[in-house]
Amino acid sequence: MEKIQNYLATQYPNAVVRFIGAGWDSYAFMIDNYIARFSKLKSSNYEFEKKVLDYIRDKVPVPTPRIEIVYDGPYVYSLHKSLPGAQWDPHDVLNTWDPKKRMNLIQDFADFLVALHAIDVHQMQASIPELEYFSYTPYPAEYLESIVHKYVTKSEFATFYQKYTQMCQNNRITVPVLLHRDYGGHNCLVDPHGHLCGVIDFNGVRIGQPDMDILRAADHGPFLDAVRKIYESKTGRKIDVERGYQDRFIEYVHAIVRLWESHNSMDMKEQSIKSFVDGTLKRL
Repeated sequence: MEKIQNYLATQYPNAVVRFIGAGWDSYAFMIDNYIARFSKLKSSNYEFEKKVLDYIRDKVPVPTPRIEIVYDGPYVYSLHKSLPGAQWDPHDVLNTWDPKKRMNLIQDFADFLVALHAIDVHQMQASIPELEYFSYTPYPAEYLESIVHKYVTKSEFATFYQKYTQMCQNNRITVPVLLHRDYGGHNCLVDPHGHLCGVIDFNGVRIGQPDMDILRAADHGPFLDAVRKIYESKTGRKIDVERGYQDRFIEYVHAIVRLWESHNSMDMKEQSIKSFVDGTLKRL
């Protein structure tokens, strides 16, 4: 990370460069009013994200980043102007926001998902062939156990794997929509009145069942209920909450494998796997 920050300071000598955070797959830096993201993984997904954003920009009701990809020797990173607005936490929305501000967010939050899920995924896939369907193909037991064996007992793994494969067998995509897959307060920006004014981080989009996005986005009791009611009334689709939780669990398991296969650093692999196991397998 320090090496990247020194590189940016050299490339942008007249700008203020500061580290602003890290996700499971990237480091983020602010360069004046621009955001640069560097992948932690062996390869980045920024080219795909740019195609997705260029395709959906005029189809969703709030601004999204206009990404440029910078290729500079060993460095490949995405660069976009910072969008206005602030991140938020659903618990704060429910407990500290005034009712009008809260309702503004709930309405806009649902409206964005309605618009995103209305995009014709078949036409989009014709333009972006690398856009994939969410997979319900289970990983082999031996392979998964080889990744997580340090953090679970054989009994815990057997229980987990039985439930995981059962979920994969039972769940299929019947209503294909474009999923953000990480739609929540950390990737949705709001203005002082609670209106949604930007959505970021589209590098994980897939085609899948809408339940997953709703549960991923609003997994907080009354907030989920309010968003779900608006979404259902505008789309005519009934959200299956249990199905959404199952799809999220499958997604987390697949993320464990992606982390293992994609990270260069063994220490980073181990830290990430332990975090996901503690938050997913043992919770099951």
